[in-house]
Amino acid sequence: MKVNWARFYRWSRWLHLYTSAFLFVSLVFFAVTGITLNNGWYDDDGGEQGEILVELTKQMKAGLSESQWDPDLKLIGEQISHASGLQAPDRVDLSPEFLEVIFEYKLPAGRAVATVRADRAWVEYESGSLLSVANALHKSRDGGKIWEWLVDLMAAGMVVFALTGITLIFQNRSRRFTAIVAVILGGMTPIGVYLLGVPSLG
Repeated sequence: MKVNWARFYRWSRWLHLYTSAFLFVSLVFFAVTGITLNNGWYDDDGGEQGEILVELTKQMKAGLSESQWDPDLKLIGEQISHASGLQAPDRVDLSPEFLEVIFEYKLPAGRAVATVRADRAWVEYESGSLLSVANALHKSRDGGKIWEWLVDLMAAGMVVFALTGITLIFQNRSRRFTAIVAVILGGMTPIGVYLLGVPSLG
C-alpha cells in the first residue's frame, strides 16, 4: 500500500496548527506554574478563611436529634452544597455521642469542614491564594475528577502537538538535518543532566 505523504503531511500540519491553538492557554499555564513550583514560589498569605452558615430543614433537624438520630446524609450534603457550592465530600464522619456529623472537603491549596448539629450547621473553610491554587492545579491536587480528566486531555493533546511537529520536520528537506540534531540534543540534555547532576544512590 502506497503512503500518500502529501496528504499525511497536510493532516499533520492541520493537527499541529489546531492542537497548538487549542492548547495555547494550557501550555502557558503549565509552563508558568512549572516555573513557580520549581522555584518554590507560593503566596499562602493571600488566601482566605471564613465561615458559612447552613440552614437545616425540620426534617434534617429531627434526624439529628438524640431521640431519633438518623441523619439523612444525602439531603444534608445537598443543603451544604446549596449554601457553599461544595460538592462531593472527601470524608463524612458521624458522631452519635456528640450528635453531630462532619463533612470534610478537599480544595486546591485549601480545605473546608462542615459541622452539622440539630441546633446549628456551618462550614469553616480556608483557601489558598491564586498562586497557591494554580500550583496545586498544576499537580492536579484536589481538583476533582473533572480536572483530572482535563489534565489527561491536555497531556494527550501535547503529545499530539509534539509528534505532529516532529513529522513536519521531515517535510522540509533543507532544514531536516538541523531539526533532527536539535531533537536529539533536546532529548539528550535532560538525560545528561539527570545522570551528571541529579543526586541518586547509584
